[in-house]
Amino acid sequence: MASPTIIEGNLYCRGEISSQSMDIPSGTVTNADVSASAAIASTKLGHRNQLLYADGSAVTAATGSRIIGIVQGTAGSILEIRASAITANLSGAVVALDLHKNGSTVLSGTFELNDTQADLAVVDGTSSISSSVLARGDVLEVVLTATIGGGTLALGVAVVVSIDEDAA
Repeated sequence: MASPTIIEGNLYCRGEISSQSMDIPSGTVTNADVSASAAIASTKLGHRNQLLYADGSAVTAATGSRIIGIVQGTAGSILEIRASAITANLSGAVVALDLHKNGSTVLSGTFELNDTQADLAVVDGTSSISSSVLARGDVLEVVLTATIGGGTLALGVAVVVSIDEDAA
């Protein structure tokens, strides 16, 4: 490597600067430094997705499963899982929630909507995530186990799973 030229102070150039390579220190290019018209290809970006399972407002929670997404990026990770119900469980009813990847749970244990929560209360199951790694083609599925327990099951259950994916 040739001896570097060191400039003490600011440098201003009215034209273009060209080089064979450039080492830009981490953290120096911010969102404001990227032109709104830069037209950066989506293949060079990461993607955050909110995958949703949602029953209608009058639909009673029921045991079953539903595919909520298929990973499209080359790799990714599960960031969080949260759930709510329009009308909460009553008198001992419980809806246990699980998240599966390719048919197997990625949680250390289920989390639940139960009769101690109010209507529209959001329950965070993120701390239960035990395996967050994703790869292209992974199928994500929400699994519900509804237990009436002598009460009334929730109406309008919704589950949101946030994931990040690297570009395809």
